[in-house]
Amino acid sequence: MDQYTDSTHSTDSAGPERAHASSGAGTNMGTGMGTSTGTPTRPLSGATPPVARPYAYYGYRVGWDGRPHRVSVLWPLLLILAGVVLLLNNLGYLDWHIWADVWRLWPLVLVIIGLDILLGRRRPVLSALIALTLLGAAIAFLYTVGGFQTPASTSLAQIPLDVPVRQADSTRVYIDFGTGNLTVDSMREGGASLVTGILEYPQGSPAPQPQINIADQTYEVHLRQAEWGGGGWWPLFWHNSNPDWSLRLNPRVSMDLNIDVGASRADLNLKDLKVGRLDLNLGAGDTTVIFPAEAGSTTATINAGVAHSELIIPPGVGARIKVSSSPVAELDIGAAFVKKGDDLYETRSPGYEQAVNKLDIDLNVGAARVTVTSATGQSTK
Repeated sequence: MDQYTDSTHSTDSAGPERAHASSGAGTNMGTGMGTSTGTPTRPLSGATPPVARPYAYYGYRVGWDGRPHRVSVLWPLLLILAGVVLLLNNLGYLDWHIWADVWRLWPLVLVIIGLDILLGRRRPVLSALIALTLLGAAIAFLYTVGGFQTPASTSLAQIPLDVPVRQADSTRVYIDFGTGNLTVDSMREGGASLVTGILEYPQGSPAPQPQINIADQTYEVHLRQAEWGGGGWWPLFWHNSNPDWSLRLNPRVSMDLNIDVGASRADLNLKDLKVGRLDLNLGAGDTTVIFPAEAGSTTATINAGVAHSELIIPPGVGARIKVSSSPVAELDIGAAFVKKGDDLYETRSPGYEQAVNKLDIDLNVGAARVTVTSATGQSTK
């Protein structure tokens, strides 16, 4: 008698040929091959079910259907790495602020996913090795430019700044400040210096140096944080040190100002300065600006990204503000202003046309919160 019996086996008039075919089909099903007609069979009681042959390649497993399925090696390794970092956080060996620096590596996730799609199907181990190598190289690079440091491990150095006045038809001062605390004010008395101050920077990074250019009777002074270990995007890794820049400008020299502020706190008191042109680009942070009070005529362009900014108009200044804002912007124009058009505002007293000292502001607001007040009036919502 056969070990396996076909479920359609019978002894009707089909004769021995059908019986022989049914018997053979049952034997084939017992070995996992099934019948030629696709009719299922089941083993008799006590028979050992067929065992699927393990798939021979590393990185694969055999599913319930007997087919090989690829196993990703990369994602389990990343989970293990994240678990180890969390464990070190809990034990006090790593500071929790490290995750703020790790988050800056999020574009690598796209690279890792691409590698897993491209190589993971056939070479899962190679894909994991390449991804982990890239991740390790990125972490090492960020460490060399000042990332992954605790507040106690980052100390600051400082240098004095003294830029002399030069004879020229026009003077322009550029300030490029990435992160930290920026203070701009006027000197008590004019003298031989155009800009003085104290500049802080993380030890191990190059000291910021002013760049001076004189061309076509235009005197230009550029002040920016260092490019290596700071400057550009790198000041974002200085969030633990918060360098301070305290600058004082000569109130007797007419000048143009261009100030770029990143993720920082900025206090810009320009009240006693003679600024003809002001270009102010605000990234993320808190900024307070007091505009010139007796500069005659000042034109300002202000681009506010995601910053919280307070703009203060000194008394006696006639201001005209043209606003361009996004739907998510929060704009608060004080009661001292009257609306002259869809996006145009002017001070009530003194009126813009009658004022001796005039201020024209082109205000562009992204996802920022901007408050405009006048010393003669209060801000209202």
